[in-house]
Amino acid sequence: MAERGEQTESGSADSLHHAKEEASRTPEQEGSAGDSPARGVSKRHRRTSPPDVDDLIRVLKQDLPPPNFEAEIGRSESIPEPDVDISLHPSRETPIAGELWSVMGEVRNRSQSPIWIVDTTTMLSLAPEMYGQMATTGSVNAFFPTMRTRPQAEVVRIDPGANYTVVWKLDPGRQKHNQAAAKSIWRRIISAIRNFAFFNPGSFRLCASVHIWSAKPTFNETGQVANLGDSFCRAVSRDITMDASPWVLIVGAVTGGVLAYALQLAFGLATLGGTSLEVLRGVLVGLSSSCILTGVVTVLVSRLATTDFLVVVRVKDIWGAIATGFVVQWFGYSILTRLLGGLPA
Repeated sequence: MAERGEQTESGSADSLHHAKEEASRTPEQEGSAGDSPARGVSKRHRRTSPPDVDDLIRVLKQDLPPPNFEAEIGRSESIPEPDVDISLHPSRETPIAGELWSVMGEVRNRSQSPIWIVDTTTMLSLAPEMYGQMATTGSVNAFFPTMRTRPQAEVVRIDPGANYTVVWKLDPGRQKHNQAAAKSIWRRIISAIRNFAFFNPGSFRLCASVHIWSAKPTFNETGQVANLGDSFCRAVSRDITMDASPWVLIVGAVTGGVLAYALQLAFGLATLGGTSLEVLRGVLVGLSSSCILTGVVTVLVSRLATTDFLVVVRVKDIWGAIATGFVVQWFGYSILTRLLGGLPA
């Protein structure tokens, strides 16, 4: 349900424009002048096969009712403030950038009359950098655990003295379409590296906006709430800390290690051998050991930073990971060479 409710800052205009372009393409436009018919069909298949284009075309064909601005504006009289408490509870104390996490919101009715909440007007907003550089998501609809997921709006009644828990699912690495498990894992790793490479860890603010009806909400023919102006909006915020993605730290450490190894080769601190085969073998072994050594040590250092270890070194972002990988490779290469050289052949 949360996945259905993701709102994009770019709006529907770009999506509708893209769908119109796809729908208006002719077979002649699909391939270039020198393409064969088979090649043109292949390009057409690649463009029209994704389900998101078909979904947008179906949306264009729907007979959507015009917006009811009067119902959204509401009456001129002030709406009494309901006695309602809202609290936010993240699923993790410190979420990891690029990984799945969630926020639970508890709505407690302390008034003397029932209230109603709707999933599409129970929103959670968070800082854009928490979704990554490539994301356009601005806010997420709530998921009502006791309601069956459906295209229409979901409404819950909360009686006096009762409370209800909603869930906001936050998954920056979610794929739009179902894929094989192995491919999904690799895509998540690539997505985390691409979207959070320059993420700066720190404290961020979550803000939940909940529209509360003290009278029964009404719905239009499409199943969406029609009297938004009759609701009272409550907002609650909370600050949380988000850490950098471990995959970004590994990539940064490997980058620093490779740079250090290149300098060691340039200054003659690392030997490769005389023949071409020995040089190739030396480069492959040196790069492999550099990647493994810097990656493992950086992950170990970042984990020790959260414990009460005697010496604590914090690796916060990709720049710190590059510096750590460089230092580990520069000083660790000679130690590793000495240790391996002392082993019996």
